[in-house]
Amino acid sequence: MTVQMTVIGLNQIGVSIGLALKAGNHAITRVGSDEDILTEGKAQKLGAFDKMVHNLPSAVENADIVVLCLPVDEIRKTLEAIAPALKPGAVVLDTSALKTAVLNWAEGILPEERHLLAFTPTINPEYIQETVHGYENARADLFQKSVFLIGSTEKTHPDAVKLAADFSTLLGAKPYFSDPVEAEGLTALVHHLPQISAVALFRAIAAQPGWREGRKIAGPAFINTLATLESLDERKEYGQAMLLNSENTLRVIDGLVEELHKMRGMISSQDAEALQAYIKEAVDGRELWLKKRQTHDWEYVSAPEMPTTGQWLGKLVGMGVKLKDLDKPKK
Repeated sequence: MTVQMTVIGLNQIGVSIGLALKAGNHAITRVGSDEDILTEGKAQKLGAFDKMVHNLPSAVENADIVVLCLPVDEIRKTLEAIAPALKPGAVVLDTSALKTAVLNWAEGILPEERHLLAFTPTINPEYIQETVHGYENARADLFQKSVFLIGSTEKTHPDAVKLAADFSTLLGAKPYFSDPVEAEGLTALVHHLPQISAVALFRAIAAQPGWREGRKIAGPAFINTLATLESLDERKEYGQAMLLNSENTLRVIDGLVEELHKMRGMISSQDAEALQAYIKEAVDGRELWLKKRQTHDWEYVSAPEMPTTGQWLGKLVGMGVKLKDLDKPKK
């Protein structure tokens, strides 16, 4: 039995999902869709998908799994476009940085027996220092040695949760279950705050009288710090992810402001010893984190147990696909 998976949004994540499934030679028909027809053609040339279907309802009408790899400001309108075409039992996996907002949208938009889960990927540590995230940087092993953060509500069908877990395994990652509210707190800390810092940094620099001449000598320290501006969560309506996660965003901004005030105080008082120790702690902390991230050495972290809700990948209405069926090579 062949399962259809449709990816909407052919960025690095979306195309890498297609490549990972191709590398595993699973019995899954891979359908791709993007608002840019040229991107569809280029992604298909990479071998990431079996076919492209540009029309959204047509792309999902036979899909068992739909993966959204979209900017935050395009998710709601996409859910509205595909909802009438989704078949009973279809599972929609959203890879965006948002959790509760998208789950709430889905509850009001998707018909019964269609299920949406947060399905946020992390990246193979070999690639986490890359700054370009287009389809050109897609890789079959992008999710190896990583996790997919899976979030759902109490209303989510347990077999849909099991499907998301099994699907992350097929992509080479491990499932990590988290309460959506808790997950958004983590997202604000390690995702939104670096973006906020980059925006504020550029505006602070550009507002200085010296920027006109300083821009001529700006180099690695400048460009590396601003790298997150290359991968903002929105395509046009910038800031939507921060606004929709505002409570957590404000909390982490306050933390950043507090740290800046600490550094300002040390510099103002010419406290060289305190400033040196303060910076060294950050340098050492980064090196320790990077080492653990690369070796996946999180001995002090206890992940929640994976739900044990049967032995099927799907068992959803209209699906009935066994995990072993997916592991069968395509004929």
